[in-house]
Amino acid sequence: MKNRDVMYLQLLLTLYCADALIGRRGLAAELKVGEGVVRTLLRVGRALGHVVASRGGARVSSAGIAFIREVLGLCGVLDVFVIHEARELLCGRKCIAYVTDDSVNNVTAFRDELVRLGACGALILERSRGVWKIPPIDAPLAEFSWPLADLLDSRVKSGSTVVISCGETFSDALGLVVLKCARLLGPCSRRERAARRTASIDARRGPAGDDRSPADCNDRRHPI
Repeated sequence: MKNRDVMYLQLLLTLYCADALIGRRGLAAELKVGEGVVRTLLRVGRALGHVVASRGGARVSSAGIAFIREVLGLCGVLDVFVIHEARELLCGRKCIAYVTDDSVNNVTAFRDELVRLGACGALILERSRGVWKIPPIDAPLAEFSWPLADLLDSRVKSGSTVVISCGETFSDALGLVVLKCARLLGPCSRRERAARRTASIDARRGPAGDDRSPADCNDRRHPI
């Protein structure tokens, strides 16, 4: 189940990727959550200056875009963009490309995980000597879709791996955010909490008169 911070990031990404303003009902449908959840997330977004709302719907602000880039960078994602051209090879109405420097060791398992999170299909591509190839068969992407290969050549200036995830809604196509950012944005495990409590004993004692609080697991997360 997605935690609040992951849902908030997916909300911002949905607004970022959309080509028009989206209202609460539309966001609820895209994110597959209730309108009450969307209302709460939008309230947080407005308070943080990440979201601009009007009668026509909501959009992400320049501060929100900067926030998206910062958090995705911490998750190892260099860039993200809508890529409609991938629908011819895959499926669904929404396709999103993620650029990263991280190679995918088990392509089949990774693709299956994205499908489990809602994608109807996914394509993992690796750049080798300037050519986009499809692992594990190592076939050039251009053999299957020259326009898609040409688009990636012109759009992706850095990064060695592109993951394209498609689905009927943005939520379906945003599963990679859950995989890459859940640890950064999610709650600490019991073991992590115990380790932090142990490591903070001396810090809590501190000098006389220094009333330090225990280390919080949230100090490793980007605050939302």
